[in-house]
Amino acid sequence: MLPRRSGPSLSPRSRRAGLSFLEILFAMLVLTFGIYGSMNILRTNFAANQRAVNRAIAVELARMKAAEFEAAGYDALLAAMQGQQAAQLPAASATKPFQADPNYSWRAELNHSGSVVEYHIRVFFRKNRLKPDEAGDLWDSMEIAGQVGAKGGA
Repeated sequence: MLPRRSGPSLSPRSRRAGLSFLEILFAMLVLTFGIYGSMNILRTNFAANQRAVNRAIAVELARMKAAEFEAAGYDALLAAMQGQQAAQLPAASATKPFQADPNYSWRAELNHSGSVVEYHIRVFFRKNRLKPDEAGDLWDSMEIAGQVGAKGGA
């Protein structure tokens, strides 16, 4: 007969002290879904942040263009409406890129009413600036409006 070993005996309870394979698999599945959900939230937040940045840049570019129109004055805007190149203002209604960033372009519509020239400046920008060469690029836009009066007018 073999000598008996001294020490703790392996009871059924002590053999089952660890986690089973199914418990570990289920825990990994829950963790995977949690990580996937977190990544999806981060992706959505990043896209929303990028849209906000695009809109903020577009607003600033539109304000700069409006300041150019207001600095040019009533006579220059009226001449630009009639197709004359006055005060280096481009003719309205053609879409032109901004020199600072080709992802943004602008178009102005000028309307004359009495002694006031009303302008509407629309700035267009790519929704996805990170991949500008991607086919099917979607564009977004924002618009501001203002008016310039004739001296001695409204």
